Amino acid sequence: MKQKALMVLQYTPGAIKLTEAQARLLFTDTDIEKGEQRGETKSIGPWQIPVTYQALCTSNIFYRDTYPVEHGPLHVYGKRVLFDLKASGYQLEGRVKVNGVSRRGFTSTQLFELPNGKLIDAAIIHACGAAEAETAAE
Repeated sequence: MKQKALMVLQYTPGAIKLTEAQARLLFTDTDIEKGEQRGETKSIGPWQIPVTYQALCTSNIFYRDTYPVEHGPLHVYGKRVLFDLKASGYQLEGRVKVNGVSRRGFTSTQLFELPNGKLIDAAIIHACGAAEAETAAE
C-alpha cells in the first residue's frame, strides 16, 4: 500500500511555519535546542566516498508558467535515504523512494519556524515530482 505524505504544509517564503505537534513529529528535542537537523552520510573506503545520505524528505510543486515562480504546498514524507549518489558541487544527487517509486532527488536545506518563533534549519532531500504525482492521484 502506498503511503501519502506525512504532512502537507502551506508554503511561505522564508521559513515554513509549523505547529508544536508538527514540530514534534519532525524534530527531536536536541534538534529544536540546537536549531538545526543535519543529514547523515554513510561513506566507504579511504577516500570516504558517499554511498547513502539520510535526511527529511520533502517535495514541492513549482508552477513554472508564472513569474515569479509560485510554489504549491510542501509535502513532507519523513526521513528517507538518498542512494546511488553523485556529488554535484556542494550538493548530492541520487535516487530516493517515495510512495514505492524511485525518484530523482537532491540535497538542500529548508528553514522551519516553530510557534514560539524559533527557527530550525533542516537538511532535506528534495524528491522531484513526488508532490505532483501524489496530487494527480487524488
